Amino acid sequence: MLKSIEVQTTVLKEIFESNKIEKCDLMKIDIEGGEYPLLYDLEESIFSKIKLIAMECHKLDEKQNNPKKLIDFLQKKGFEIKKREKVLECF
Repeated sequence: MLKSIEVQTTVLKEIFESNKIEKCDLMKIDIEGGEYPLLYDLEESIFSKIKLIAMECHKLDEKQNNPKKLIDFLQKKGFEIKKREKVLECF
């Protein structure tokens, strides 16, 4: 039997805005599959403030939520990708 717990969440845009973050030198992401909606839905105004992303990514499906599609997406955003096992470094 699976247990579930309710947790409070926020979106990355709110974190940047409420903390008046104008530049992020390194953003580390390890959210067990949540990296896809986080990044795919992130506004360009926030992407432009991020210099480097270090993340673990998981293959959830063949269509959109897999490392290859994520790498393509981030390269189109201007990031250079270095891949080590399941960790992507995007700068």
